Amino acid sequence: MRIDGRKCFELLNNNDNVTIIDVRSHEDFLTGHLPNAQHLDILQYGSYTQIKALDPTQTYLIYCNSGLRSSSILRILESLGFVLVYMLQNGLQDWEWALEFD
Repeated sequence: MRIDGRKCFELLNNNDNVTIIDVRSHEDFLTGHLPNAQHLDILQYGSYTQIKALDPTQTYLIYCNSGLRSSSILRILESLGFVLVYMLQNGLQDWEWALEFD
């Protein structure tokens, strides 16, 4: 399900059981990411195996910079039977709140 920044913010504030996955490159991830986000660079070898290893019964929020890469991952997850997957519609372009830096 595609959601905008406001709905994403509400989802994360009202649900402690959402796994946040940043699908950007490692370099992009280091420039700032959503708080508590896990990193999964979808352009790296083996990323599909990591995606298939996710628990389809859990709730996920996926995002990238603009929504292009996360849109592809959303389709893959849905084809694998994942039901509770949210995507930040326009990626970090829709995010107005603080980022975390590693």
